[in-house]
Amino acid sequence: EHGVEMSDLDPALRGRIDFFGVFDGLLGAEMIISDLKYGQGVRVPAENNPQQMLYAYGAFLSLPKEIQHQLDDESTVHIQLAQVRVEDGVQTWETTLGEIREWVSSKVVPALREIEQGGNYSPGKHCQFCLAAGACRARADAAAAALGVEADLLSPEETATWLDQVPTVRGFCKALEDRSLREILQGREIPGWGVKRSSGQRKIVDTEEAIDRLVQAGYRQSDVSTRKMNTLGSLESLVGGKDELGEILGDVLVKSQGSLKLAKGALGTL
Repeated sequence: EHGVEMSDLDPALRGRIDFFGVFDGLLGAEMIISDLKYGQGVRVPAENNPQQMLYAYGAFLSLPKEIQHQLDDESTVHIQLAQVRVEDGVQTWETTLGEIREWVSSKVVPALREIEQGGNYSPGKHCQFCLAAGACRARADAAAAALGVEADLLSPEETATWLDQVPTVRGFCKALEDRSLREILQGREIPGWGVKRSSGQRKIVDTEEAIDRLVQAGYRQSDVSTRKMNTLGSLESLVGGKDELGEILGDVLVKSQGSLKLAKGALGTL
């Protein structure tokens, strides 16, 4: 036993396992953790994968006591990753429950304690997976530092430096906006900011019915072909305007509800 309990882990550490189970192996009970990853941009290794090791530890702690007692430090843990859109993306790595416990005790818990005490943060590409990505002061400082070049005109070397920092700045700003939108929708006030709904898009929901109504209104079949159904602008020009088109098509021309977005000066939520 390594003395690590659920209370030693930050409650913000959470995730959803695609599959885990306990089964009888040749040498006793074994665990299996399986995760489906549908992305194709970044190849993810199964071996020593921190996310999957945390999943395995959390899965073990979630088991009923009578099943936990069937597992010990020597019990095998099978980590499986199926990154189906990457060539040779199905991988399996075997470790033991004891090794995972030791890793949690020696690496994860001390790192969490350091963070709680205001320790070192290391902004980087890994920030895209972090729940705090849009509220991290270290990431904000890194973004601000990227904008701190003092020069009237950037040299090629300075330009290269800025280009290196673009993902950091862009990533933080996007995460900041996403997080702020969620929080305002949940009722939190952010001074000077609110939410508004963007304009929806108009769409013909029944092409054949739309053609019939236009023909009945006196327009030639060739002028209201299926191809033109995809360009509302051409139909508006044909019938004399947006209002006229709406009168002819009626309920087959609908407008989707716009998406919610942050807005400076908007009041509260919609």
